[in-house]
Amino acid sequence: MILECPNCQTQFKTPATDISASGRKVRCSQCQHVWHCEPSDDVYELTQKKSQRHAYKSNSREESQEVHTQVRAKANKTKRRLSWAMVCVIWGVTLLILGTCITQLYLQRGYIVTLFPTTQGTYAAFGIKATPNGLVLSGVEISQETVDEKLVLFIEGYIENVDTRRRVVPDIAINFQKVDGETVLGWIIKPTRDALEADERFYFTSQYINPPDDMVTIDPVWVEN
Repeated sequence: MILECPNCQTQFKTPATDISASGRKVRCSQCQHVWHCEPSDDVYELTQKKSQRHAYKSNSREESQEVHTQVRAKANKTKRRLSWAMVCVIWGVTLLILGTCITQLYLQRGYIVTLFPTTQGTYAAFGIKATPNGLVLSGVEISQETVDEKLVLFIEGYIENVDTRRRVVPDIAINFQKVDGETVLGWIIKPTRDALEADERFYFTSQYINPPDDMVTIDPVWVEN
């Protein structure tokens, strides 16, 4: 930009950016005259364009940062959803495997107790009936009556199939025992059913005439074939 002193007509070259849109006071270096210098139209237009360009760049930068923030927030949200989905999948698979194992432990309890007899107590702790042959005696009641001047011992109860498959019903041995646990007599009951289906229950009854006088307890057990 060329400035001319109105007093001595000396001309000076100065950057256009030194003169603001509202003008400024300048001093002549030759005659020391001071005057208010107004910017030319070209300079004003250039200044306006620079201001607009700066404002546009500033707005563009802010919009870019805002878009970047939104994209980042969306990516983080998607990442959190994927993380939760992965956690749910892992827990789902874990629970499925655990449920399958528990189901198999329940369905195969007869085999498991046969292979590992000590597990029978573990099943019992959870209220689950499990025996090697899949059968249990329940509701067993013992009573004595005198019939025709003879003492008769009556025993009755149920044979239950607690397994998930058909089971053969073996004979039942009734052991008469003394106070010291010694067996004084064995009595065999032959059930009238040869086999029971899963979860089936069968009522049995039998009697023994003139049981031993020194008998204290009766221990019913399965007869192994």
